[in-house]
Amino acid sequence: VDNTEGRDFDDQELNSGDDSAEDVLGSDGEPKEEEFEDYILAQYEKVNRKQQKWKISLKEGVAHINGQDYLFSKMNCELDW
Repeated sequence: VDNTEGRDFDDQELNSGDDSAEDVLGSDGEPKEEEFEDYILAQYEKVNRKQQKWKISLKEGVAHINGQDYLFSKMNCELDW
């Protein structure tokens, strides 16, 4: 089924209306950096999902929690999303 009848897609930029300049750029014109209070940076080994429960195995990472950095070699997580 051809649903493009009467439409001109060549003039539209992909995702052009998704973000406004105020949401993406700071007052200096540079992209805004999001700041997170707590975060985990690591490589993942395995991710399993069953309905709303996620089981994740992480390795070689850092967890920044309450202003402290915690290095780890292996971490197992269970998340309810």
